Amino acid sequence: MGARSSADRIALPPPGVGDTPQPPRQFGTDLLRTRVSGDGTRGFEWVRRPGPAAPAGFVDPAASTDPAVVELAGADLPDCARPVLGVPLGDGRRYRVDGPVAVASVLLYSGGGAELTGSLQALGRTLRHLHALTPAGPATALGPPRGLLRLTRWLDGFPAAGDADDGRTRLRARLGVRRWDDLRGWAAALLAGPTVLSHGAPGLGSLVPGRAGAAPALLTGEDLAAASWEWDVGWVVGELVELCWQLGTDTGLRALLGGLFEGYGRDLGTHWHRAAALRIALHVHDFSAYTRGSADILLGYGDFLAFLIDQDTDRPPAGTGAR
Repeated sequence: MGARSSADRIALPPPGVGDTPQPPRQFGTDLLRTRVSGDGTRGFEWVRRPGPAAPAGFVDPAASTDPAVVELAGADLPDCARPVLGVPLGDGRRYRVDGPVAVASVLLYSGGGAELTGSLQALGRTLRHLHALTPAGPATALGPPRGLLRLTRWLDGFPAAGDADDGRTRLRARLGVRRWDDLRGWAAALLAGPTVLSHGAPGLGSLVPGRAGAAPALLTGEDLAAASWEWDVGWVVGELVELCWQLGTDTGLRALLGGLFEGYGRDLGTHWHRAAALRIALHVHDFSAYTRGSADILLGYGDFLAFLIDQDTDRPPAGTGAR
């Protein structure tokens, strides 16, 4: 609890501070739009909606009403992130949480770093509990995660939104055929493998620290899916690795990853880089499809992705196959 409480104090003021309602804050891309309003006394309302170019809406709200999911959300689980199930609001979801900012913002703008280890431990524990659930309806009825479907279609050459077609051409040229095929193979393996009930997109932007001593909240329901356990854990790993690379500093990466793995009860082994590369490749797609990113940024990502892919110990040595 101690590490998590320290992390929570970074993001949220103590009770009585910042209680004046603030103007609603809105942000997002053509994939996802978010509106945050409220104050430090009554809590904050987060409303999230699919952006105008999103290829699919959120998962059917009925998935969040599965008794097993509802029971987990209402359970008092020690040292876990609290799954907050969104209430349907048109095509979006509405959440009530303690804080106005997510862990992603804390890491980007407050330099929280290793101080957020407790929050990552709590997230790992919650994902472990979620993955152990047996839904009333088979998990396979949910289908693959929306993000994994976006990624595989893009890697396989299907038409994409925004600048993502051009981004794919540039990135593939940067990576070479062999590395591109590695990404395709790893993504296909996730689609074909055994599945658990998955959060689907447990990103740092969906993890909201609580007040000091309180559990962080995990916004849940938009992407519930049937997926390999590695998809959820790898999603978080990829975001942490990418953030460390973007900021050019350590950001407490080792401690944050250690907290996540300790909370979940296992790590990704020698294939951690695969999960990181897939999550970052999806971000490249989303960035170019829904924000119209610049070619220079995409090329930078290409070099980093090449580095990650080349960490694979199961690949032939460099120079033994076509690039």
